[in-house]
Amino acid sequence: QEEMGWANIRKGEPQNSVALTKTLVAPAFATQVGPEPFFLRALSQLKVCDYPAVLQTLNVYRERFKPRAVALKALTADARTPQVDRMVAKLKTGAVKLTDLGADAAMLPRFVTRDEILLQNVLTERALEQEAKIAGELYARSLTGGTAQVGFQARLEAFKKAVETRAQGARSATYGRVKTLAEEEITEISAMLQKLHIAETELIQQISVSDRVIGATKGMSSSKAG
Repeated sequence: QEEMGWANIRKGEPQNSVALTKTLVAPAFATQVGPEPFFLRALSQLKVCDYPAVLQTLNVYRERFKPRAVALKALTADARTPQVDRMVAKLKTGAVKLTDLGADAAMLPRFVTRDEILLQNVLTERALEQEAKIAGELYARSLTGGTAQVGFQARLEAFKKAVETRAQGARSATYGRVKTLAEEEITEISAMLQKLHIAETELIQQISVSDRVIGATKGMSSSKAG
């Protein structure tokens, strides 16, 4: 829908972009849609001279993305949150959509369930946890073998700890990837805000020009009629 909207802009049909973006910026899709459709919508509204609508789009953008940027900023400082942990737990069970995360989605980067690097980290952690579990079971069974098993027990314990350390490393990599995704989205939000500032400036200029034209032509018709 977003690409169709940009295509309509290039075709000189901004009114169609306005119609398409109405769905994209709907509150129901807040966690799934990024900031670019708002710029597309504001630009389309500007081209059809719907100035009140442009202001409304700018206000909705600020209301939606200011708190989201704050939440993402918190993730860049520390990604070890309950929302991230619940997301990781779900990813370990299989494919997950952003909508499957429920309310947690609002506190996570929108590409978090589709990122291949993050998914690989989670699957690595799951595999290592399974290995650690097996090593722990073997170690527990070896304890019943008496003194003859002492050397074997030590090796099993060392292996178990090594696997657990690697699993922790995979979890740390997962947290690091979440931070990266959060940083990328913050950059995207900031970049689009700058573009919206340009649209806002253009809006002010167009309104100013319109006011001057109206002022210059005021009374012209009545004077001609006289």
